[in-house]
Amino acid sequence: MKAAFRFSIVGLVATGTHLIVGSALMAGGMRPLLANTIAFLTAFFVSFAGHYGYSFNGTEVSIRTSLIRFAVVALVGRLDRRGAGLSSAWGAGGVGVLAGRAASIGLGPSGI
Repeated sequence: MKAAFRFSIVGLVATGTHLIVGSALMAGGMRPLLANTIAFLTAFFVSFAGHYGYSFNGTEVSIRTSLIRFAVVALVGRLDRRGAGLSSAWGAGGVGVLAGRAASIGLGPSGI
């Protein structure tokens, strides 16, 4: 239960970061696609730091290995949400199927 709470807190902070950064950049006149990309990258590092140092701080995995795993999972999820056709490759499962496949090869949160 404690891990789920920590995971949720980090997720909320990262989501808020994405929203605030993206909104601020668009309010400043930046094109939405570029603003969202910068906001995503900023939130990515906030999320990684939070999960590595707070949610999963008891793991013995190196920061380099964790960052690579986290990046692969985030990129697959990002591509799926951007409509790159990955959802249709595995049917209606979409991100859930992709996340399950990533976790099955050690790329999921338990391996971070």
